Amino acid sequence: MMLDPTKPVGDCTAQELAIAMLIDASTGRFDAQRVLADLDTHRALWKSFFMRRAIMPTFDSELPAGELIPLRDLHRCWNLDTLYILVQNEAALDPLRQIADEWGCEVGHYDVPQAEQLLGSTRRSPPILWCWWD
Repeated sequence: MMLDPTKPVGDCTAQELAIAMLIDASTGRFDAQRVLADLDTHRALWKSFFMRRAIMPTFDSELPAGELIPLRDLHRCWNLDTLYILVQNEAALDPLRQIADEWGCEVGHYDVPQAEQLLGSTRRSPPILWCWWD
């Protein structure tokens, strides 16, 4: 089990809080219990994960539209649609992608240079798998 529901919030790790938010976001085609069970079964393939709204590229200095949608909706739900998984290494990307393909979502990834940019890292970062539910 990835999250003990009896554990006080103040004692939870950041990953456990991300898991709780993912469970709260389960709606429509997104089945949090299935995703969490598969991730738990294949723990060796990933380092960390969290879910948020999709990241949209911006080509100017304008504020990105929709970045605070979760804040707008937080009083009624945790509005999330995209799961980001930092895979262990490049070899783990395809096996994890095959698992994610069964979740009823659109699956893609950010390659190493994109992952380094998104993570703010100058050292070789593993790819990031993304899963989007509409």
